[in-house]
Amino acid sequence: VVTIHDLSFLRFPQLFRPANRLYLRIMTRLSTQRARRIIAVSRHAAEETTRLLGIGPERINVVYHGVDPAFRPISRADVEAFRQRAGLPARYALFVGTLEPRKNLARLVEAFARVRDDTLHLVLAGGKGWFYDELYARVETLGLQHAVTFAGYVPQEDLPLWYNAATAFVYPSLYEGFGLPVVEAQACGVPVLTSDVSSLPEAAGGASVLVDPY
Repeated sequence: VVTIHDLSFLRFPQLFRPANRLYLRIMTRLSTQRARRIIAVSRHAAEETTRLLGIGPERINVVYHGVDPAFRPISRADVEAFRQRAGLPARYALFVGTLEPRKNLARLVEAFARVRDDTLHLVLAGGKGWFYDELYARVETLGLQHAVTFAGYVPQEDLPLWYNAATAFVYPSLYEGFGLPVVEAQACGVPVLTSDVSSLPEAAGGASVLVDPY
């Protein structure tokens, strides 16, 4: 049994390093051809598996991701104590995920630059992926070093607090197989803004603000 999380390396090959792209293409095709059953994490991922890999829908089952019970609304006192420990601003929009082009963060920074609100900050939490230099350069070019924080990798056990402390969660990704951070943020009771493409409307389930990521 093989699980397909997403096929972004086929949809957006230019956003991957050549070696990674080649490995993913070869291994995914071999694995899915040999598998007895295939699990897709959304209806969108199932349709992509049929469209891009030629796998008949009769071999695919859709099984959505679950969300750990740790992702829930946390008491205001605990959240404020965490905010002080982490040195987080009083109001911030949060992104959680790997810093890579598919996440559309350079465009998010450009959109944030248009917000005329000096009390709102943008916090980008996640490890460095690939081709992230453009993102750092965009922040500098727009003069947003004072308003954009690169938080780095956040341990899983701390993530509920990061969500709870945020004013809003923003996830303008260009392509996802599911979009687990959207559902994690919703489970924490945080307002969510995400893209109206790929699987993200499916993950959001009508409980997020959907926008054109382009």
